[in-house]
Amino acid sequence: MEIAYHVQKRLLIEEFPAVKGLEIAGECLPALEVGGDFYDLLTIGDGYTNIVIGDVAGKGMPAAMFMGIVRSIIRAEGFESLSASEVMAKANRLICLDSKSGMFVTIFYAIYDEGKRRLEYCNAGHVYPMVYDPIFKKFTYLNTEGRPLGITTESTYEAKSCTLEEGQVVVLYTDGVVEAVDGNDVPFGEDKLRAIIRKRAGASADEIVQELKEAVNLHRGNTSQSDDITLIVLKVR
Repeated sequence: MEIAYHVQKRLLIEEFPAVKGLEIAGECLPALEVGGDFYDLLTIGDGYTNIVIGDVAGKGMPAAMFMGIVRSIIRAEGFESLSASEVMAKANRLICLDSKSGMFVTIFYAIYDEGKRRLEYCNAGHVYPMVYDPIFKKFTYLNTEGRPLGITTESTYEAKSCTLEEGQVVVLYTDGVVEAVDGNDVPFGEDKLRAIIRKRAGASADEIVQELKEAVNLHRGNTSQSDDITLIVLKVR
């Protein structure tokens, strides 16, 4: 388990790449020594960056091993195409070949175009990321449809795109954030998540991540962490 912990830690980005127009921070906290949550950012040249967050069904060693396979496949396919829906469809077919145990993974996958400040994205069964605009004080959701990867080779993935504006905050997360419960089995919930984002929209990406992490830990108190918790915050500059 200790070896697996160090291997998985090396798979996660310790220092995010510099991306023009974005300030980026993230955190991944497994419920056990290792887990199935992950995030990845990969600069692929010509001003494009792939942004991924995923959540393998399950936790512990099997989820961690499956996560490593998924991350590698998505990285490889991301180098080959600038179409989010094509990357997801091809990755899904390959993951299905390695998913004989019945494991699957939810994924949010996006391609960021620095020149246009444009985000093209697909969602494979993952919780919808949210974009907060502090000028209009409004949340919008990056809500495309698609099955988790690893269920059936026939799955297709809808792609959408949006232009990001200066000052906006984009928050990607796994369900372990909002489903973290206190001693009375009350979940942290999306309302608390949104309240913190609204309150701290002017802070740095790292400050927002740290405040969200602390708020979830404060909510849990002495209750053990039951699921992996992962966050990515993009602050548009």
